[in-house]
Amino acid sequence: MPAKRKLERYRAQTRRSLEFYERASRVLPLGVSSNFRTYEPYPIYVERAQGSRMWDVDGRAYLDFSMCFGALMVGHSNPIMVEALARAAGEGTLYGMPHDREIRAAELI
Repeated sequence: MPAKRKLERYRAQTRRSLEFYERASRVLPLGVSSNFRTYEPYPIYVERAQGSRMWDVDGRAYLDFSMCFGALMVGHSNPIMVEALARAAGEGTLYGMPHDREIRAAELI
């Protein structure tokens, strides 16, 4: 497929991502929060993710081969992680004082 046709197809399939990109470009350098997230002509903006899949703001599904550069080894929205994070958020997230969680994390390391 010729490059021009590929670009037209990309633009047709990612209309909302283009809208997000134009909006983000007014407030973020390159329209993204990290230079790793930018590419020509504009990046795809993700709306949600679960397991190894992500869905963009245009409703298209993708396999996430990056998994946030390895930080999401258990996948997006992993039920065990969601439960643990909800429990932790309910206890407070930033104390600014010593607490048991920092001791437990250090012991694991």
